[in-house]
Amino acid sequence: MFKAIVSLSEIFNKRTIAPDAFDRGLVCLKKFKDKCIEFNVERINAFGTSAIRDAENSLDFINAVKEKTRIEIRVITGEIEAELIYKGVSWSYDFNEPAVIMDIGGGSTEFIFAFIIGLGANPTILLISFPFLKNIMQGMP
Repeated sequence: MFKAIVSLSEIFNKRTIAPDAFDRGLVCLKKFKDKCIEFNVERINAFGTSAIRDAENSLDFINAVKEKTRIEIRVITGEIEAELIYKGVSWSYDFNEPAVIMDIGGGSTEFIFAFIIGLGANPTILLISFPFLKNIMQGMP
């Protein structure tokens, strides 16, 4: 298994991806792409979340990734991010009762409150996401 810590959002007081983090991200994605080729992966889905969504130079990073790796990053909203996290957790948790999911990410920490609404074969899941740590950090000097 390949694992890397990139920390795209290592500088909270500037809304940019720092040069060192930018380079680490490119190196990491290149290594992941090489592993995907090694394992004959046919399609790569890359999602940009908080750190990329909030960075003023995110387009520079997205374009550099595409140029160097041919990986296209799709920047997603916080709501879609919460939904994808919920779907991932639901593989191992059945959500028969309300639950809180804590997502500790590189750019923020969110609490996702999951509630089941309705009965029967197609209940609706209500997800409420709070960007906790990010809001606290932005209020600090």
